[in-house]
Amino acid sequence: MRIFLLTGLLLWSAVVIVRAQECRYENYFYLCHAASADIKDGAPEKAVGHYKRAFAGDHFPFGIHLHEALNLAIQMKDTTWMKGISIQLAKGGVPLTFFAKLKDQPWYSIFEQSFPEYAQHFKNHFDLELRKQLLELRTKDSLFNISYHRWRKGEIELSLESLIADATGLSSGFIQLVKKYGFPCEQKMGYYMEEDKIADLPVAILLHHLYQFGEMILRDHLTEMVCDGKLRPQQQAQLIRVSGFGNGTGIEQEMQIRYGKRMGNRN
Repeated sequence: MRIFLLTGLLLWSAVVIVRAQECRYENYFYLCHAASADIKDGAPEKAVGHYKRAFAGDHFPFGIHLHEALNLAIQMKDTTWMKGISIQLAKGGVPLTFFAKLKDQPWYSIFEQSFPEYAQHFKNHFDLELRKQLLELRTKDSLFNISYHRWRKGEIELSLESLIADATGLSSGFIQLVKKYGFPCEQKMGYYMEEDKIADLPVAILLHHLYQFGEMILRDHLTEMVCDGKLRPQQQAQLIRVSGFGNGTGIEQEMQIRYGKRMGNRN
C-alpha cells in the first residue's frame, strides 16, 4: 500500500490510500486537472496537450472533460480534434441539437448524415433502462427534498413516519439499482445533459442527500469508484465531508433528530 495524492497541484483535498496499480484513472484525473488549470491560467496550448494525453489511453472519458476539451478545440480551431470529440460525445448519447453551434464547420454535414449511426451506437452499448430508472429516482429525490425543505420551514406538515418512509424508499431504490446493474456511471449509461450543458449524472447528488439523511451507502468504496473512473475526485472530496445531525447510523435516527428539532423550533 502506498499513499498518493490524486492531484499534484493541491486542488483535490482527498488523500487516497490504494495500491497504485489498482488506480487506473490516477493519471487521467491528473492530466484533466492540469488541463483545466492551464485554461484558467490562459495557457490553452498546454491544456490541449494535457487533454490529448488524458484521452489517449483506454479510459472512458468523463463528459464534462470532453465538453471542456471541445470548447478548447473550438477556441484553438483544431477541426480534426473538434470532430473527434463530437463523434465521441454523440456515441455517448449527446443529441444532435447540442452540436448546432458547429454547423459552420467543414466536417459538420458528414457528421450530421452519420448521426443515426452514432445514435444507434449509444443504444447498442449503453444501458438505457438503468439510465431511465436512475433519472426517475433522481426526480423522486428532488420532489422529496422540496417537500422536506418546505416542512422544515413550516410551510407544510409531514409526519415522522412519512419522512422515514420517503427517505427509506429513496435509499432502497438506489441500493436495488446498484445490486441489479452495478454502480450507475457514464461508462454504463452514457453522457448526461442538463440545461444544454454536459453535466455529471445525478449520482453524487443522490448519495449526497442519502448521506445527509444518515445512510452512508458505499462510503467506504468511494476511492475504489474514483480509481475505476465511476466518480471524479472532486465528487469524492465533497461526499466524504457530508454528514447529517446524527451518527450516520441510518435514516430513522436522523429523521428522529430532525423531527425533534423541527417540533422544538415550533414550540
